[in-house]
Amino acid sequence: MALNDRCSRCNAEFPYALPMCLGCRKSVCQDCAFRMGGSNFCGTDCANAFFFGGQEDVEDETDLHLLEDGE
Repeated sequence: MALNDRCSRCNAEFPYALPMCLGCRKSVCQDCAFRMGGSNFCGTDCANAFFFGGQEDVEDETDLHLLEDGE
């Protein structure tokens, strides 16, 4: 039985296991992979989410004003 893998971006099939995106865990071929920090990602969204995270950490609700744009 052969091991096959399919790229989640271009949908091409390969006769070997493809690296997985660290953000969403989808398989991605070397032609479609976005490389950042020495790792493979399926795109810039996953790479940015992995390295820079989502929202800022807020200790309590009194600090929410620090995240709002210039008032």
